[in-house]
Amino acid sequence: MESQLQIKHIGYQDDQPQFQVIRQSDMKVSDTIVLPSPTTFPVEGRPEHNLQNDLRWYLEKFLELPLGGYLHTAEQIQSALEHWGESCFNALFQGRSRDWFQDARRNGLKNLRIKIASEDPRILAWPWETLIDPEGGTLAHHCRIERQLNQMHDPLALPDNLPTDRINILLVIARPYGDSDVGFHALSRRMVELSRDQNVPVHIDVLRPPTFEQLRQTLYDKPGFYHIVHFDGHGGYGEAGHPVDSSDVFKGTQGMLIFEDDQGEPNEVEAAVLSTLMAEYQIPIMVLNACQSAMIDEQADDAFASVAASLLRAGIRSVVAMGYNLYVSGAQEFVPAFYQRLLRSGNVGEATRAGRQAMLAQAKRVCMLGEHELQDWLVPVLYQQDFPGEERVLPEPVTLTQEQRFVLPTGEESTDTLPDEVLRLGDYGLIGRGQAIHALEKALRQPAAGMLVHGMAGVGKTTLAKGFVHWLSDTGGLDETLPHSGVFWFGFDGIHSVEYVLNQILEPTYGLNALAAPLEQKYEAVLRALRDNWFLLIWDNFESVSGITGTEVSPLLGDDDRGMLKRLLADLQGGKTKVLITSRSPERWLNQVECYRLPPLDGLRGEEIWAYCNAVVSGLGLSVKRDDEDFKKLIEELDGNPLAIRAILLRLPDYSAKALLENLKEQFVGAEGDESTKRIMAALAVFDRDLREEWEPILQLIGLHQKVVRYNYLKGMLQQTIISFEEVVICLEVLQNSGVLHGLSGDTYKIHPAVHFYLQQKHPASTKIQNNYVEIMAIIADQVKQNNFLKQFEVFKENERNFHFALTLAKKNDDDSSIVALIQALAFFAQECFEFEEALGLFKELGGYALSRSDDDLLCIATYNVGTIYELKNENHLALDSYKAGITLTNNIEERSFFFHQIGLVNQKLENYQSAKFNYKKSLVFKRRNNDCKGFSMTMHQLASLEQSNSNEKQAEFFYEKALEIKKNRIRGSKIGQEHRIITL
Repeated sequence: MESQLQIKHIGYQDDQPQFQVIRQSDMKVSDTIVLPSPTTFPVEGRPEHNLQNDLRWYLEKFLELPLGGYLHTAEQIQSALEHWGESCFNALFQGRSRDWFQDARRNGLKNLRIKIASEDPRILAWPWETLIDPEGGTLAHHCRIERQLNQMHDPLALPDNLPTDRINILLVIARPYGDSDVGFHALSRRMVELSRDQNVPVHIDVLRPPTFEQLRQTLYDKPGFYHIVHFDGHGGYGEAGHPVDSSDVFKGTQGMLIFEDDQGEPNEVEAAVLSTLMAEYQIPIMVLNACQSAMIDEQADDAFASVAASLLRAGIRSVVAMGYNLYVSGAQEFVPAFYQRLLRSGNVGEATRAGRQAMLAQAKRVCMLGEHELQDWLVPVLYQQDFPGEERVLPEPVTLTQEQRFVLPTGEESTDTLPDEVLRLGDYGLIGRGQAIHALEKALRQPAAGMLVHGMAGVGKTTLAKGFVHWLSDTGGLDETLPHSGVFWFGFDGIHSVEYVLNQILEPTYGLNALAAPLEQKYEAVLRALRDNWFLLIWDNFESVSGITGTEVSPLLGDDDRGMLKRLLADLQGGKTKVLITSRSPERWLNQVECYRLPPLDGLRGEEIWAYCNAVVSGLGLSVKRDDEDFKKLIEELDGNPLAIRAILLRLPDYSAKALLENLKEQFVGAEGDESTKRIMAALAVFDRDLREEWEPILQLIGLHQKVVRYNYLKGMLQQTIISFEEVVICLEVLQNSGVLHGLSGDTYKIHPAVHFYLQQKHPASTKIQNNYVEIMAIIADQVKQNNFLKQFEVFKENERNFHFALTLAKKNDDDSSIVALIQALAFFAQECFEFEEALGLFKELGGYALSRSDDDLLCIATYNVGTIYELKNENHLALDSYKAGITLTNNIEERSFFFHQIGLVNQKLENYQSAKFNYKKSLVFKRRNNDCKGFSMTMHQLASLEQSNSNEKQAEFFYEKALEIKKNRIRGSKIGQEHRIITL
């Protein structure tokens, strides 16, 4: 039996918030209680901060760099949060309210609802989920905590026609920020899989397109149909609202959701506008995994400024929202657990509690340093308003029989399934590819009928196309009244006439007799059907249509047939049908009116790779060893290409990862007899065909590259050869059409992971070609090192493997200048990426190289950077040793000033204050001699901080003033004056 306690905010006395606890069963009221506000609650060690602001920093900013002092700050905030939670609990539940709580405990805390009621936005923003019973732990993990608003009308009545035999969900996936946005399938795919796996009657529709106008239209077309509207996207809080009477006054801040507009750009929809629409169509439940959708603060006009509270006022019964920004990896724990419990219990409060428990159990969140623990389970909050006498909104869960699982939402039996070619999603299904699915969703909104997915052999184009069809089928994206749900699949590697394509569409749409019509009549009939209905045609392996120019691979269709396909795409523009085309080639013979080109499909990335690897090896009875360095390097070499990964990993029963890695460096050998190996070798066969002899140097150079090759780099490497640049362009185009390269932006081409090893064996580079390659790579590495790291990051990252390989060749050929340039660049890059061990190894290697050649200047650079990395690793004594060694290597005034300054810094960290002061002053001597005003000011500033930490306030003030004076003089162009010489003595 459920018990309910309400924590009601009743006002303020002397600016202190006052509360009462109310037992709902008999409406008995506790004495008035004063609680400490988190906006004034202290955080130990942070006298100028408060818990409310620090909690926001912890939840939203801490993981940007969870290192050093930030770790301690995070611990201080968590400790303060626990103290606040205990203090509030002890204040609330004393006397008779303590007895009420104990009664609820005996009844089972899982049956307890605690409702926070207030009209004040500041009170609603408190982290109530962190109330802690000293004897039983955090309440939110054991009972249901909800927020509600005082003085509310009852929620809207449920629509009379709301289905009682299934749960209908409208899913809005808004991703208006392009490639930098959250993965399209980060949450939605798991929702779809969960609804299927639970074997309960759930129907999910995805809003297409995810615009506010389309939401309005969909709810109008299906009134009373949806139990839940789930918004998966971004929220906001804090933007100024619309102007009121005065042009100088704006409404207070309010919440909003970010939909897409017709062009896929962000469209901010304010809470009041959204609430009006939801109320009109009597939506019972809304789930908002949008950041800050429940956020509200003291700047708000009223308690309804947040999206969640505004929806509640409009009459929505239950609103699950986010009080702060939520990490995707946190949402991926919350959403599946939430729906799993919701589908079984029908209770939103219980489902929210289950979601929080899942976040607590899996507390590691993805951040720039990999994964780090974050206690963000308090971010999801529930606003809920009860309807008197109503126990549940969602239908009772009913287990479907096998036959019932294939009933359409209309209740009619499905007589058609998807085409046979689509039903099987390969051996492992569609893994990852959320960004590509999103790109295809957006392509559906383009005017062109054709949508081209192109990429290298084995990158997963066909699997993506099948996966997209399944995604549409699972989320209400196909017309299930049409034959095969409106899907037709054509594999063009086995099609020799356009009439075959027309016939396959004609027969199920017009009947068998239509096949006897003349070709042109067939074309017109098919065109009418396709323009007037939502069909999806898949043209797979479309490169076979045109063959590969420059090789012996001939086109399978003649000019007339190709012309009719091109005409069909043009005539379908503006109609309802779309044509999804997969090809190794960019198919440049199709123009933009006929075909919209998606970005080239790349290999799997991040967790997608590991999920795919696990799928491959689990079938072998093995498991993925993510901590095995050889395994990680092996996967890195394969660059996320699914077919290449499969071909190599299927050999694991017979070879270790280390053996496979060593073997891969010699040649690409996949599992014998496996289809993946056959397909890769078929793509590589282009190099064994009659390619032009004059392309040999180009092939040799491409064979030296890994991951990417740039046309402009090739030009530089081929300058002393007789090859024309036009030949380079033609060669790259032929290789792209063959599926072993694909063009990225600008002059950059992605290389199939097998190409490097294959060409090394079949077209080994001459010494001259190797030297040209090394020289250009060293120049590029040096240029990148000297420029802004953030601006050059992508350039360096895409060429990192090439730099390493060039370094190997430079050592082999004793190219001293290139060795130095490449090691330095690689070391600086590793350091900037916080890969300290790799950077340390490279700088030590540079030092050893300098020592062997008696190059003191280079040794000095290496030694300084070794010290810097030890300092970053907090290994201060090793840093001191390195800096002291550096002083003995140089007589350069500037370099000596740097070393003494760093020795001072490290000693200050170690609290060796006298030694720190001595070395700072030594640094000042050299900086004054060198007239280094900026450096002099910096060291002076450090001296001031040193004196301040020793409580020498007068000395500290003196040094701060001198540092500021020198800084001003530097701006005016003055030199360091004689009076500052006294300071350095």
